[in-house]
Amino acid sequence: MSPWIIYWIGTIDRVICTAQVIMGLVIAVMIIAGALVILDSNDMEDFRDSLKAGRAYLLGLLLFLGCFTCVGTFCPSGKTLAAMYVVPAIVNNEDLRQDSREVYHLAVDFLKGQLKQEHPEEPTAP
Repeated sequence: MSPWIIYWIGTIDRVICTAQVIMGLVIAVMIIAGALVILDSNDMEDFRDSLKAGRAYLLGLLLFLGCFTCVGTFCPSGKTLAAMYVVPAIVNNEDLRQDSREVYHLAVDFLKGQLKQEHPEEPTAP
């Protein structure tokens, strides 16, 4: 596993949060600009043209919002990425499996030694 994957797994949540803040600001600016386009008319003919432009603008805003929502929904979190990349890499690593077996046997031997020290065998009565 490359160091870049590990780096992005750790930072993906901050990237998603930053993107959400930026997109929220973009959407707010688009709503304000759309309202200004509709309200900036002097007579009825301008109002009709502004309303048509506003509808097209609103359609673009809805498409943008829909795309943003889909990307935000389906972008995996850092925990999901870790489960997808890091956990299988650790589980499938043969060196770690061998080391864990050795550590297990050392722990069992240590515990048996501790039990023998705390509870020495008493001589049996004849």
